[in-house]
Formats: sequence, structure tokens, C-alpha cells
Amino acid sequence: MDFARYVRHYATKNIYKLPSVGQCKTRKGKQNSLLCQRDDCGTEYPISFFSCKLTDTQRNWATIEREAYAVLVAVRKFKHCFLDQS
Repeated sequence: MDFARYVRHYATKNIYKLPSVGQCKTRKGKQNSLLCQRDDCGTEYPISFFSCKLTDTQRNWATIEREAYAVLVAVRKFKHCFLDQS
């Protein structure tokens, strides 16, 4: 789907559900996080993407520690999307 068609298609939809962290992965010394939002049909749409490089010390962590750290950093990065602004 080209970008203009994508924008026209999703601009007409009312998506008001709270966002959720869709994926957090660590791979080859990098950490990737994807913020998604679900529509009324349950389909997830990407809102934002975040990536950062791991330090040498972090690369030596166990896999479970790197994955937990990825979730922690993603929640910190996207906390403004989860907190009530009223």
C-alpha cells in the first residue's frame, strides 16, 4: 500500500484506544521497540519506533536481562503515551 493511500485509509478511522508497546527486541547489539495502537477490530497499527545501541557491558548480559531492559527503556521512552494528561 503506498503512503498516500495508507494515510487516506487510516485518517478516516477513529482510533482512540490507549497505545501499547507492541514489540521489544534486542539483537546484534541493538534494542528495538515498537509502539502500537489497536483499532475497534483489534488490528494493531504502528505509531512510533525507537532504537538504541547497547553498550559492551549490556551485550554481555543474559538474554532475559537484555529483554527486560528493552521493556524498561521502551516504557520510559513512551511514558507520555500511557500517562493521563488531564
